[in-house]
Amino acid sequence: KIYSATDMDEGGQECAENVASQIGYTKCYRVTWRGGCKDANDVLVEYGPAAVDEDICEAVAMTPPQMPTMFSHQERMLQRILGSMPEEFVSGLSTGWQEFDDYYKPVTGELTVVTGSPGSGKSEWLLSLILNVARLHDKRFLLFAFETIESGLNMQLIEKYYEASASDLAMVCEDAFKLERVVASALSWLDTYVCYGARGFTTPDVDQVLELAVKEARSAKGLWGLVIDPYNYLSRGANTRGNETQHISSMLTKLKRFALEQNCHVFIVAHPTKATQWAEESAAARKPTLYDISGSAHWFNKCDNGIIVAREFYEANGVEIASQFTEVEVQKVRNKNAGKLGSQRFKFDRHARSYTERRDDSFLTQGL
Repeated sequence: KIYSATDMDEGGQECAENVASQIGYTKCYRVTWRGGCKDANDVLVEYGPAAVDEDICEAVAMTPPQMPTMFSHQERMLQRILGSMPEEFVSGLSTGWQEFDDYYKPVTGELTVVTGSPGSGKSEWLLSLILNVARLHDKRFLLFAFETIESGLNMQLIEKYYEASASDLAMVCEDAFKLERVVASALSWLDTYVCYGARGFTTPDVDQVLELAVKEARSAKGLWGLVIDPYNYLSRGANTRGNETQHISSMLTKLKRFALEQNCHVFIVAHPTKATQWAEESAAARKPTLYDISGSAHWFNKCDNGIIVAREFYEANGVEIASQFTEVEVQKVRNKNAGKLGSQRFKFDRHARSYTERRDDSFLTQGL
């Protein structure tokens, strides 16, 4: 046995940890000096030599930082049992869509993967979701939207904020001065709740993304949500080894760890592969699964929540036409307190850039 009897201050603790990591934690025992004493000499002067011997005999086996004991989460367990733990850690935050909340609510510390066929509206729907969460719960987001430029994304968010198109805003405002105030008001709100992590079409690696995300999470403004849209713009990094499957596994692990350590939620959009089993289906039946995401089955296995966004189609005179309706299917929910498997239909208003829930199936005959 090796007894670590260093000082009780931060430097002493760091020294003890460094020694244990080199020698091996299984051999090391940490001495805790009594009565707020800093070191053995303080105990000797204050309590006598017998007290020094007693403190050494009561040394506790050291454990690696990544190996918590059964008591590490005692406070949270008590909160959970007593019902005093904040809902965002248990059943999640409302999405702003009452019926969809039955299927999915984002939980702090979790990872959500969003996919769908090209043109299904994945990014559009996800932006509406994060604005709802920001409005309802005072949460801030870091947005990596790689496929759009900032000016275009700003306009998209302003339209969603007011639920009105740019042309409608121009018509409602009586003059340029009023329009300027309206735009400035929206930008002020957006600047509070949304920050951009990268300019369009850049290719950072996941470590660079997380470095900025941690910085924002520890800032005075704080951070609750990290959005990566889409995954394929992330580079593998100069020091990345292994094949694509191993890379995806490592990346998802890093994102998950970040969410847990920083009390955030991570949303990542991933495009499906062009697999013949679904890509050649009719437009009405064209809907991938989480296992169809390009690269690896880890997309399903490692996420906490998996969502499929699918555009609804109808047929007119033998021609398939995209409707205003979107089906959002929850294909995986790890935390059963936060949702369940199932789907919800939404109607997308192109002018307001907003989604409303729909219960009926009348769109199948109504079309546009």
